[in-house]
Amino acid sequence: MRITVVLPDELEKEMNRYKRQHGATTSSVVREALQRYLVDERRQAAGAALKRAAAKDAIDPKQVRQALEQLKRDRERSDRL
Repeated sequence: MRITVVLPDELEKEMNRYKRQHGATTSSVVREALQRYLVDERRQAAGAALKRAAAKDAIDPKQVRQALEQLKRDRERSDRL
């Protein structure tokens, strides 16, 4: 996929500095940043959902196991990005 992005000046400077320091291309920097953001965002959302569920009502051990299994599936899916 090709995308066009307009970066604020400060972010562009940071990216150019990173590219120089690491010998990276613009595409590789943007690709890695998106991947990290999406994986981290999904993990945080799954953890927050689990906390909300636990805070609402007392949950039994079966519900805990189900929630943890769902979290595990979500993490595995996000790691495949």
